[in-house]
Amino acid sequence: MSDIPNLIQAINKDRELAVEVLTKLPQLIGSDQMVTFDLDTPVEVPSIPMFQRQLSAGNLGTRVGNLEALSRGLIQEVDDISTEVGLDRVNPFWSPLSLNNDGDIDRTEILFRAEVEDGVRLPFDGYYELVVDRQFEGDAARVGGWMLPNYTEQVEARYTGRPNYNETINANTYQLTTGTRTRTRSYTRRSYRVGHYYRWLRWRRRKRRVVVTRSYTVTTVEPIVSSLEGSMVAQTFKPAETRVLTGLDVFVDRPGAYFNTASPRIILCETAYGQPDMDQVLAHGTFRENATLAYDSSSTSRQQQLCNVDLDRPVLLEGGKSYAFVVVADAHFYLGRTSNTDKTGGLFYTQDGAAWDQNLSYDIGFALRFATFNSASEVINISPLSLSGGIASIKQDLLSVVPEGGEIRTEFELGGTWLSVDDVDQLNSLPAHTPMRLVLEGTEKVMPLIDTTRSKVTALRPAEQMRFFSSERPEAQEVRIAYELVGFVDEFHTFDPALQTSDDVRHTPSMIEVKESGDGNVRSVTAVYELPSSSAYKHDIKASTSTAAKVFDISSIIELNT
Repeated sequence: MSDIPNLIQAINKDRELAVEVLTKLPQLIGSDQMVTFDLDTPVEVPSIPMFQRQLSAGNLGTRVGNLEALSRGLIQEVDDISTEVGLDRVNPFWSPLSLNNDGDIDRTEILFRAEVEDGVRLPFDGYYELVVDRQFEGDAARVGGWMLPNYTEQVEARYTGRPNYNETINANTYQLTTGTRTRTRSYTRRSYRVGHYYRWLRWRRRKRRVVVTRSYTVTTVEPIVSSLEGSMVAQTFKPAETRVLTGLDVFVDRPGAYFNTASPRIILCETAYGQPDMDQVLAHGTFRENATLAYDSSSTSRQQQLCNVDLDRPVLLEGGKSYAFVVVADAHFYLGRTSNTDKTGGLFYTQDGAAWDQNLSYDIGFALRFATFNSASEVINISPLSLSGGIASIKQDLLSVVPEGGEIRTEFELGGTWLSVDDVDQLNSLPAHTPMRLVLEGTEKVMPLIDTTRSKVTALRPAEQMRFFSSERPEAQEVRIAYELVGFVDEFHTFDPALQTSDDVRHTPSMIEVKESGDGNVRSVTAVYELPSSSAYKHDIKASTSTAAKVFDISSIIELNT
C-alpha cells in the first residue's frame, strides 16, 4: 500500500497535463501563432492556421514529423490518463484499439494470454499451476483451509473463577439468518521486466520512467448460510492488542445426553454499535469433546467444564476492536455464566439473530486462545514448480490476510540462490524445475495468514510465434497506425504488422517509420497503409522471438486520422 501516495501524485500530475492540453486546444485551432504546451518537457508547435499558411514555406517533412510526434504523444498521454481515472476515450481524429477483454482481444484463456490488463503478447505455450500449501506437514500449521507458521497457543482467561450459574439455550425455531464471511484478498502481481515476459508494463513518457503496480487488495463479502434456529446468547469482547485467534475455551454445564442432540456451535463475528453483527461473520467454531461431560440429575449440582472450541480458520483480531462469539444449539444446552469480570464486553440474548438485548451484569465464562509464533520471520517450503520445456515466468495469486507491517514474499531457487519473484527477470535459462518457498514477516504475536484453497503460483512459458487478429474496423482506404513496442530487441524479435481486408488479402505498410526511446526500451512504429479501395479491415500482426525467455509487448495500437 506504500505505492498509493505515488500513484495519487502521478494521477494528479496526469490531470494537470490533461488540463494544460485541453486549455491550449482553442489556441491550437483558432490562433495564428506558436502555441506552447507546458508539459514535463515543454513543446512549442504552430497553430493549425499558422501551419496551413506556412505549408509552402519549406521544411514540410520536419514540420509534419514534429506535429505527428506531438499528436502521438498527446494521444498516449490522454489514453493513460483516461485509463487510470476510468474515463471514456473519445476523439474524432484517433482511435486506440481496446486491447482487453470484450474488446479487440480475448485474455480469458490462459493459453492465449493470462492476466494481461491491456496489450498484445505472445500466447502461452504451456503453464503449470501450483496450489500454495506446505510441502511437508511439519513445515507450517493449518487451521481449516488456512496456513500459518508453526505456533504455540497462549490462553488468555476472561474469567476469575469457575462459574456457578447457567445460561440456557432453548430449542425453538426462529427465523433463519444468513451470515456473510468477509475476505480480504491481498494479491501480488509482479512486474514485467524488459527482455522477459510477465505482467503489463505501463510506460510513462515524462521523465522516462516505468510505473508498475505491484500489489493491490480486494475485499469481498461472500454469503454463508448458517442455520440459526433457536434462542442464542452471545459474548462481546475486545483484544488488548492485535493477535491471531486460533480458538476459544467456553464453560459448559451438565450437557449430559443433550450434548449430541443440541449440536452446539459457535459463530465468531464483528460487532456494530456494540452488539453482535451477524452480517459480518469471521469464522465458525465447533466444541471439542475433550471434557468430562457427565450429567448429574441434581438440579442444584454444577459440573462446569471448560471445553475447547476449534475455529474453521485463524482470525486476525485488531487490538481495541470489538468482536463477539455467538453460541447456537438445536436443543437444551447450558453455558457457564459469571459476573461481569471482563470489562471489555458483556452478555447478549437474541431469538432471531438480529435484535439483541444486553445484560452488562454477566459474562459467559470463556478464554481466548492466541497463536504465539517462534520468530518474527518464518520460512514455509511449498511444492516445487515444474514445467516441461522450461519456465519463463512466474506469477502468484495469494488470498491472504497480512497484518500491518507484515509481508509475504514468494521465492524461487535459481543456481543455489533464493530470489524473490520480483527478480523473476533473471530466469533467462528456462529451467524445467525450481524449488519454491514463502517467507513470512511479522512479529511473534501476528503473522500473515494464507488461504490455501484460493492461493496459487503459476509457472508460464510463452510460445515463440504469434499471429493476432483484431475485430473488424470501419471502412477506410488510407490508414495511418502507430504501434508501441516494449522490450523489442532486433537480435531476438520480429514484428510484422499488416491489415487484412474482407477478401482475406494481407496488406503490408506502404511506408513505415521507426523511432527508439532514449534508453532503447520503447520502440514507436508508424505505418501507413494504402488499401486498393475503401473497405473494412482487421489488424493482422505477426510476431516472434528466438527464445521464450525473451519476449516483447505491443503495448498500444492507435489508428491516427481515421
